[in-house]
Amino acid sequence: MQLPRTNAQRLRVAGIALFTLSFISGWVAFLRTPEFAVGSLEDAFKFGIWNRGLVGLALTLGWLDNFTVFFRLPRWLSSVAMVAPWLLYVALMFLNYHPAIEGWPDFWVCRYWPFYPWAFGIGLIHGSRLLEPGAIELPRTAWAGF
Repeated sequence: MQLPRTNAQRLRVAGIALFTLSFISGWVAFLRTPEFAVGSLEDAFKFGIWNRGLVGLALTLGWLDNFTVFFRLPRWLSSVAMVAPWLLYVALMFLNYHPAIEGWPDFWVCRYWPFYPWAFGIGLIHGSRLLEPGAIELPRTAWAGF
């Protein structure tokens, strides 16, 4: 096995380690998130609670973000994947409430520690890919496809 040589490779290794660490106690959240997303979207369409619809969309985007670490995305989509966990964070803190119940904002998400290695891990993985030279930045040679 070869050690990481570039900063991008080092960031990717750190990101994979953090992403994996987050699943030690956060695997239940991974399994239950689709259920919460569907419930939030159901609240939005059935009862007209608009903020729950945004929470459902944020949960869906955050859950799908788990799978982006396995693929090389275009640069703009990597940037979206880096921001998606923090959109979920903001949605859970400021939009995850029922209008009839007080207690806004909801700071429980701040105390849920698996979120942070998960979000930073995804950010580092995609950030490492943004640090790599793109196809346009490579010198034109016979080996690089002219």
